Amino acid sequence: AARAPPSSQFFDPWNRALRGIDTANQPDNGRGLEQWATCLAVLFSAVIKLSAVPPRDPVTNRPVTRVWRGVEEMALKLPPAFLEPCDENDGFPGGAERACSSTTTDIFTAYDSSGGWEVPGTILEIDYDAASRGADVQFLSCYPRERELLQPPVCMISTRGIEQRGYKRFIKCSLTVKCAA
Repeated sequence: AARAPPSSQFFDPWNRALRGIDTANQPDNGRGLEQWATCLAVLFSAVIKLSAVPPRDPVTNRPVTRVWRGVEEMALKLPPAFLEPCDENDGFPGGAERACSSTTTDIFTAYDSSGGWEVPGTILEIDYDAASRGADVQFLSCYPRERELLQPPVCMISTRGIEQRGYKRFIKCSLTVKCAA
């Protein structure tokens, strides 16, 4: 499962199963999880094991302390509870990503993932520590230039601040990674 090609053949069904939605973006009542349970368990295990090796920036060879994730919000918007304290989030803005979460050490990749340089979009700016680092999957990737670090499913993202930089909204975040399935 860890070496699966990055095509919709695997990526889309796995993330849909973890998010609990079908191909029409409707609730699937757990059918996807049942269908993909073994593959998802192997993927989760691989990501947790790979994240035990501290990721290093391939350019500087220093430990990775910050990553980015571009979010294109043309069709879907981040919910208000992700951005500001409210009753829905018990006063703690943020949310859980049910599926694997791709991040990058390359800010240019994050800009591309957020829709490009001169369009509105969001970039999550995530500070890493020893307990929240992702798995360096660059050596497995068909797109190694993206310098991808993968977070396991059910990763909690806490919003720490929001800053507008040109067309992009940067959301400063921290992660909490669940290490057991």
